[in-house]
Amino acid sequence: MQKRARSSGAAAVPTFRELTIPAPSLEVTNDRPALSNLLVNAAPERLICSICTELCFPEPRQCLNGHTYHLECITLSLAHRESCPECRTPMTPDTLGRNLLAEDTLQGLSVRCRYHASGCTATMVLADAPAHERDCGFALCSCPHDGCEWTGLLHNAPAHLAACSLRLVRCCCGELVGVSDHPEHARTTCGSRLVSCPMCAAGDICAAAFHEHVAKCEPAKLLLGPLSAQVQALRTQVPKLESSIQASDYL
Repeated sequence: MQKRARSSGAAAVPTFRELTIPAPSLEVTNDRPALSNLLVNAAPERLICSICTELCFPEPRQCLNGHTYHLECITLSLAHRESCPECRTPMTPDTLGRNLLAEDTLQGLSVRCRYHASGCTATMVLADAPAHERDCGFALCSCPHDGCEWTGLLHNAPAHLAACSLRLVRCCCGELVGVSDHPEHARTTCGSRLVSCPMCAAGDICAAAFHEHVAKCEPAKLLLGPLSAQVQALRTQVPKLESSIQASDYL
């Protein structure tokens, strides 16, 4: 009788590929400083809202005499008293006028980046600040993966996300698993892992197709064939045994 060859070497461990779906967005945790604290130079007094004492940005509005306010501030004020807080000229939300000169002047003010406290040294005109701050590498952010407590600067986030032990990966079998759980998944439950048949010693069999292999495996048929016949014979005896048990209980 020909001896069965033994498989040499361990079964291959499936690889995994990174998720192709977009990762959760990084959460930027910086609070916006007051705009007056970002100015490179002092702002003209006419651009200061006399209600909140901050720059009238955005949407500066003015009364008939030119007193300028934030739209939000003056709207709340007019809900209590329909007159200018400075000159008491009668006014309503419908009579508020845009201050085009103030709008243009505000947009041209030189400001520091809102993330200057984190190390950004950039300065720009106020009109360009949103575009810069959207991609500024000095924004403080946190990891989007559940359970990860990492926080850091935005320009350090790509390196962390690539190494985060809580990120999800997609195994070659198609299942989503945590990257730290993948080795155990690959050894035990992955349907794409390669296994060896213990009866014919054939190797490199996909675990998901193992039962199909056993059905065709000749050594398996020789070993399992008689056992299958015995199991089938026992199954035919089960109804008779159950009937005997019921009759015995009845008596």
